[in-house]
Amino acid sequence: MAPQRITREDAGSLIEARRELGEEMEPALSIISLGTGIPITAIAAEQGGVVGMLVVWAGIVGVNFSFSRRR
Repeated sequence: MAPQRITREDAGSLIEARRELGEEMEPALSIISLGTGIPITAIAAEQGGVVGMLVVWAGIVGVNFSFSRRR
């Protein structure tokens, strides 16, 4: 089964939900990204091997780094 792609509408919904939660939930975003990183890593490993896994974790690190720099 091929992984589903995130649509533009899904991304917009995620951004709006983040805005509604506010700054007090920011620390939870990094924990959630690590938790969701596990299944994403499994999918990337199956589809792209080690390179896929490195790309996924580079993205996770990048997102968390950018959020930490905004404070």
